[in-house]
Order: sequence, then C-alpha cells, then structure tokens
Amino acid sequence: MDGNIYYDEEIITPTTTRIDGKPTLGSFFNKDGLLLATYGWLVRNAIGIIVMIHGLGSHARLNFLRHNVEIVDNSKVILKDENNFYVYKNSWIEHFNNMGCSVYSLDLQGHGLSDGWNNLRLNINEFDDLVLDVIQYLNIINDELCLEEEINASKATWEDVKDCATLCDGDNDRNIDECNRNRRSDNDPRRNKDLQRDKDARKNKPLQRDNDPRKDKHLQRDNGPRKDKDLQRDNDPIQRDNDPRKDKHLQRDNGPRKDKDLQRDNDPTRDKNSQRDNERCCNKESKTQNNGKRKLNIQGCIALSSMIRFHKIGSPRSYKYKYFYLPFSRLISGFFPTTRVVRNRRFKRCPYMNDIVNYDKIIYRKGVTLKYLYELLKAMSNLEHDMEFIPRDIPILIIHSKDDIICGYKGVLVFFNRLRNDNKKLITVEKVDHSLTAEPGNGKVLESIADWIAHLNTKKKLAEPLGKN
Repeated sequence: MDGNIYYDEEIITPTTTRIDGKPTLGSFFNKDGLLLATYGWLVRNAIGIIVMIHGLGSHARLNFLRHNVEIVDNSKVILKDENNFYVYKNSWIEHFNNMGCSVYSLDLQGHGLSDGWNNLRLNINEFDDLVLDVIQYLNIINDELCLEEEINASKATWEDVKDCATLCDGDNDRNIDECNRNRRSDNDPRRNKDLQRDKDARKNKPLQRDNDPRKDKHLQRDNGPRKDKDLQRDNDPIQRDNDPRKDKHLQRDNGPRKDKDLQRDNDPTRDKNSQRDNERCCNKESKTQNNGKRKLNIQGCIALSSMIRFHKIGSPRSYKYKYFYLPFSRLISGFFPTTRVVRNRRFKRCPYMNDIVNYDKIIYRKGVTLKYLYELLKAMSNLEHDMEFIPRDIPILIIHSKDDIICGYKGVLVFFNRLRNDNKKLITVEKVDHSLTAEPGNGKVLESIADWIAHLNTKKKLAEPLGKN
C-alpha cells in the first residue's frame, strides 16, 4: 500500500485565487497501480472525521461543493468563472467543518482526476475494486491520524525525559526509578519538597567527594608500582593471549546486551534532532504500513440516493433479474466490454442542473462501459445476498427521494425493511430527481444529517482502538 503522493495544484485550478476551500490534495496507488486523487478539508482538533463518497458518473468536488454559477430561473444558470467552478462557501463541506469535523473525499477510479481501468473513464474490472479502494483510503486516513497521535505522544515523552535528565544524575538504576517517580508525581504536592531535598544533596555531594580520604587511596593505587607478576604477564605474549581476564572482557563485549541497554538505544527520545529527521523521512511510509491492522472507528453510515435497484429494472430477487438481466449483461459485456451505454440522464424537475453538469470540465459525459454496467447489476444482486453480514451495531441512515429518476424508491424501502440493524433510519424526501446534495431542498437534507450525527450514541468500545494496535 503506497502512501500519499502530492501533485501540482495547477492541474486543477490554473488561477491563483481559489474558492474551493483549498483542500489538502493528495493521491495514492491502489492494488492495481491506479492513481486515485484525494481531497481533505481539515480542521484543527477535529471532533470527528467524515468521509464522503460521490456517486456514479460524478466526482468529489462536483457532488459536495457549491458551483460558481448564478441561477436565473429553474431552467437556466449563468457561469461566473470556469476556472473557479467549485465553491466552498455555503457548501456541505463547510457546514461539516463548522461542526468541528474534518472532511475527506476521493475520486473513485474512472472518475474525476483518478485513473481508470485500462486507461478508460467510467470503466472497472470488478465492482469490489471500488470497495477495496475505499477501504484502503479509510486505512490511510486512520494511519495518518494514528501517526499524528504517536508523534504527539513521543513529544510529550521527550518533555518528560528531558525533565528527568535535569533532575537525575549518578547511578542509572536510580535514575530510572527517579524518573518514574517524577512522572507519577506530576500532580503530587510533595514533589517540590523531594526535588528540593535532591538538589541540596547534589550540591553537597561533590564537595564531600573532593575531601574524601578514599580518593587519595585510589590515586595511590593507580600510581603505585606494579607487581612483577603483572609485568611478566604483560611482556609474555603467550600468557597475554591466554589471559582469562581478557576472555572475560571479550565475552562481555560480544555477549548479549541487556534489555535495558537495547531499550536505551531504541528510545526515540535519545536524540530529538535524529527523531525529527526520521519522522520526516519515514512519514509517508509509516502512514500505511499497518495495512488496516488498526481498528477503524466507524460510528455511522449515511446513504444518499442509494443504487439498490435501478428505476426501470426489477428487483434483484426477481426471476427476471436473475435469469435474464444478469446472464444477458454478462454475455454482451464479455464480447463488447468497452462499448459505452448511452447516457440519457436529464433532470426534469430542476433543468438547470443539466447546465451545471455541462459546465464542469472534469466530468466524463459519456456513459459507462458494458463491463461497468454488468458489475453494477451483479453488485446489487450481491447486496441482497450479503445483507446478513452488515453489522447490526453501526447506525445507518438512508435518505431517498420518492421521485428519484435513476434509483427506485421501492427497492430502497424493501431493503430497509429487510435490513437487520439496531439503529436504522429512513428519511423520505419528495420532488427531488436524484441529486440530494445540489437540487433545491438540499439544505433540509443537510440539517437532517447534522441532527442525526449530533444525536449519535457513540460507543466507547469503538472509540478506544483508534491509535492502538
């Protein structure tokens, strides 16, 4: 799993003035080597993380940012600046940032600025690849947050060790005990008395050492005449090589090191400058080195206009779906995998949305490939069979329009009733074609989502593993 690789922002906006909130731009390679673009609208001391996934045929900024247009009426808009088409102000992302949440998003493969399978837009090999890309991105975000916590923890440890170094001297074992006592007694009112007593003892200790009569005894021993036996041993090469004391010293040098020494060498606080350099060099590699081994702290899932069932196709549980649509789409996609399906999606209740889509420079206006269509049909069938594996303890919010022209509302209602979940909720809206984030009335949808998030019963068991292996 590769870390983030940052690219030139001029690819997106050639102008110097940006009104898209200046997100953190990045990218990562998925398991197939495709480069996927990522975005992050981050806030300091975030109380939560929201990962937003765009819909089919769109991309992240088109879905979740406002558009730099002036709405004349329900059927016409005027483009203000084609180079600054995405507007952060009054967008869903700004609203979540104001709530104290950092927002992350990515362009799925074949969408936006991300690579597509076989260098084709709106083309995939398997639908599960999209799921794996999202899981990989979640792990990257999680590792970044955990890495930030580890760096902050190491800085705090360095401050503690630095304080201990100024307070302790002499015997190493005594220093360790002293430092441990100092850490435990940060809030102890008796700490000041103990520190003052240690300082007074250290002030008097060197003076006593200088006047100690034993010091002259050691000097006399060092400067005194050496015994003849020692001189003979030094001059005899055979005895010097076979000296058992030398073997003892060699054994001590080459022997196994104590755990305390190894711990001291591997201490990240031993050299602050070296630690900072290592953090700079290994930052990108360590972000994703866990490969998802850390537990993800998922507190809820929100589905907007879910593609659970196509509007003009029957239920995935029907015989017509199983024995006609799936086999036929598999056959034709096998012969013509890259042939495009004619895209005939027109907004009827809000026609100016068609102009907004046409003004976007990044969106791919042609339809998906037949291979992509077959994978979508197969994915909807798999969802019906795998409903029992959806976690029951993760809150799920589904918002759908009765008048959706692409994804049928009846299929969503049946899915919701069959879903076994302890905290599920369905919000039904009306007079919206499909785009709940951009069409008129999206403000009420946003308020419903914010209210649902505010009343989530966060689980401590889910929150604790974040930042721990």
